[in-house]
Amino acid sequence: PIEIEEHFIDALSDDFRSLRSCSLTCQSWLPRSRLHLLRRIRIQTRTALDSVLEFLERHPHTRSLIRSVAMAPGPMERTRLFEVYPVTLLRELPNLCRWEIRAPTLDKKSGPQKLAFHKTVLAHFRYSPITEFHISFVSFTSHAEFIRLLMSLPSLRVLEYHDI
Repeated sequence: PIEIEEHFIDALSDDFRSLRSCSLTCQSWLPRSRLHLLRRIRIQTRTALDSVLEFLERHPHTRSLIRSVAMAPGPMERTRLFEVYPVTLLRELPNLCRWEIRAPTLDKKSGPQKLAFHKTVLAHFRYSPITEFHISFVSFTSHAEFIRLLMSLPSLRVLEYHDI
């Protein structure tokens, strides 16, 4: 019965490789596997972001499955992935609860990456359902910039930061 199959897939909810295998094993397993595979997504490059957006365009019914987005670019991506591109993605996700930005750890001489969000980007955040915001290895151009970002997230309930 499908209930047993779904229970089996649910037990694998934290095992990405197994879930991916389940999604390819049988057509009836795809929806439940996708539920877990899409719950938390991680984006490290502009190409990965474009792939996610393309997938969401082809499968609009999956947009509501994504609850958490982690943006953790590699050293070559720099901060642009954080500053402008989130708007494109965030407005596509009606049930997004958690957003994480993690800059690549750099050598101590260069220090943390500095972020500044354009007013237009901050305006888009006002309409997002984000309740959790996690920041790591990031610095802001000023304290006011950090406050503006937090103020643009009206549903925010949890703020976690490391090395900012």
